[in-house]
Amino acid sequence: MTSMADIVALAEAEGIGGKLPDGRYILSIKQVKSGHTQGGAPQFSIQWQVVQGPASGSSWMNQNLSSDNPKAMAAFVRVVGELGISPEQLVQINPDTSKLDALAAYIGQINANVLFSVDVTTTQNGQYTNTNFRIQQRGVPAGAVAAAAPAVSAPVPVVPVAAVAPQPVVVPQPVVPYVTPGPPTPAAAAAVAAVPADQQAQFEAFLAQQAAAQAAPVVAAPPAVVVPVQTVAPAPAAAVVIDPATGLPARPGNGI
Repeated sequence: MTSMADIVALAEAEGIGGKLPDGRYILSIKQVKSGHTQGGAPQFSIQWQVVQGPASGSSWMNQNLSSDNPKAMAAFVRVVGELGISPEQLVQINPDTSKLDALAAYIGQINANVLFSVDVTTTQNGQYTNTNFRIQQRGVPAGAVAAAAPAVSAPVPVVPVAAVAPQPVVVPQPVVPYVTPGPPTPAAAAAVAAVPADQQAQFEAFLAQQAAAQAAPVVAAPPAVVVPVQTVAPAPAAAVVIDPATGLPARPGNGI
């Protein structure tokens, strides 16, 4: 029997129900999966893990490749570029769109220790709430994340009950509404899509690994050994002797 605590832990690990409020986050990639939509279109799914931002937790992003939807294809190539894969590399990793296993594996490999600056927005489509991820920067320095961490306030001194201390004047902080960001500038988009120079060797090693896996000989199973079955003829039935005196079958030893 599985405990409810184990079920909750598994659900949290899969990011089920993970809806992040709007804002800018520092995210890392927790895992990448490949599969197909209900309509049969290939897709890869990324589980984002919050490193810093307005909320904690994780959430999934599904990127579909619908060949009959030009906007979806353009968004697909853009997102792949923001994840560090150029169009030329995309063609070499996945020559066709039958499945995206190799692409999902390479995305997870080159982004294992990479931090992203991502704008998260939510839109309502009927009864469904869609979470949108727009990558603003790939490769956020870890030092910048630590520097942006909120400072820990000093402990409040304990005032004796008998003493009447003056009450501090609390100045309300202005609330700055979150403004939905527009598309990145051409310079920012180029910085996001830039592929590091040291990634080329990793990319070539990945392609060689894929080629070696496809070229590996398939070991056929040994032929089945057929053991002949010897047919045993049934033993002939013993002859029945009739006793002429009684008309019954004679018993052994009665002299007949």
